[in-house]
Amino acid sequence: MSTEKPKVATASLAGCFGCHMSILDIDDRILQLIDLVDFDKSPVDDIKEFTGRCAVGLIEGGCCNEENVRVLQDFRKHCDVLISLGECAICGGIPAMRNNVPLTIGTGREHPGCICGEVIKGKCTPADCPMFAKACHPDHPIGPCMVSAEGTCAAYFKYSR
Repeated sequence: MSTEKPKVATASLAGCFGCHMSILDIDDRILQLIDLVDFDKSPVDDIKEFTGRCAVGLIEGGCCNEENVRVLQDFRKHCDVLISLGECAICGGIPAMRNNVPLTIGTGREHPGCICGEVIKGKCTPADCPMFAKACHPDHPIGPCMVSAEGTCAAYFKYSR
């Protein structure tokens, strides 16, 4: 009579990792669970690759890139049963809300008067830009250096004036 415990694998795909934390955050009950199953390929034991066949695979998070597809294919190959856990795995969740804007909206080119590329390379300062603090400012950013509060032009605008 075999007393081998069933193997369980877990993975988190695109999402907030909240559902996976719910699995891990069952306090001392996880110790009881460890008496019943062996974890294979899971943050529970930090095993990165499958070591053999698993009875159950728990997948949390949405599938939104090639790496996620590879992980799912790997789970399908190594698990007898797959269980989708959480909003993102079942309905897409937050990852499904992205990329609704067609990529053709922008031109993909910097504004002709913007010299952010030169500023980032250190070839000039933001003050050398003809649009700096005039047409381009934190309330109306034109180049990527002004968009983020951490951007070179935004910081220069805030601290050097």
